[in-house]
Amino acid sequence: MPEGWEEVRYWRRRAEELRGAAENLMTPSARDALINIAEKYERMAAELERRLKDQGIRPNTAVS
Repeated sequence: MPEGWEEVRYWRRRAEELRGAAENLMTPSARDALINIAEKYERMAAELERRLKDQGIRPNTAVS
């Protein structure tokens, strides 16, 4: 997967999916685990977003 805005969107989408799956779990430890992973994915996306912006790569810039 290329490192770029598409990857930022990928990690945020995965985090959203995990939060949605967590809502359906009855076991608190399992729900907490999925939420924890989702939060890590969000942090990964935010860090990558920061690096891209620091490099001057904007969301509308094509990255190959």
